[in-house]
Amino acid sequence: MNHEIVGDQRFGIVVYKTDLKQDISTSLENYLSFSTHTYFRWNPATVGYFATPNPDYRKCMDCKIGEQHLGNMPIPLEQVYVKVSKTLKQCVYDYTKKQNIHQMEYMEAINFVRYETGEHFAPHNDHGYTYVSTISTVTYFNDEYSGGELFFSKLGITIKPMPGDVVVFPSNYIYTHASLPVKSGTKYAAVTMFDYTDKWHKFHAAKDPNSNSGANAKDIPQDALCGGFEVKTNEQNK
Repeated sequence: MNHEIVGDQRFGIVVYKTDLKQDISTSLENYLSFSTHTYFRWNPATVGYFATPNPDYRKCMDCKIGEQHLGNMPIPLEQVYVKVSKTLKQCVYDYTKKQNIHQMEYMEAINFVRYETGEHFAPHNDHGYTYVSTISTVTYFNDEYSGGELFFSKLGITIKPMPGDVVVFPSNYIYTHASLPVKSGTKYAAVTMFDYTDKWHKFHAAKDPNSNSGANAKDIPQDALCGGFEVKTNEQNK
């Protein structure tokens, strides 16, 4: 797959060049901004076990969509999810092969995100006390904005993404990162984490079933919590 290595190759930060571009952001905006659905719409982003708003730390709008929603979501969103999901799995499969690590068998729900002027996500890492993750991905769909760079504060690396870029990197604390404030325009992105298995995600779901599932636990099967499912190999995804 077409990709670029960011900084020292030992850091393991890779940008994959894909066709996930403007049509994705257009589809998201056309549906989610005008949706009257109680879930499939833009909602203020939350943080932590109990999904509480904290705009000083994270201010944006998002919508989490996982495999458990297939067949129960509007067709335009399902088409977006399937396309993005397939591409992400291919990128992560290629990444694990190049990094010589075991394949990721768990993929969480895709968190589609919209940042407008002044909105941001303060420095954080994706693996820690309230969440378990091995590989993180951030996908960018458009470039009609200024600011909004991906900043790795402990590594001194700033990435100004292009439409279709999928940034793949380890999730641990060394890779603390921020979405810098958007200065003008609107940024559309998607955040998804991967792990070796769903073991620890079932544990966290039991503590707070809504933390990563993007759906009410009573409405979906227990084994679908957190949007997890087996990630197919590159050959299976063709």
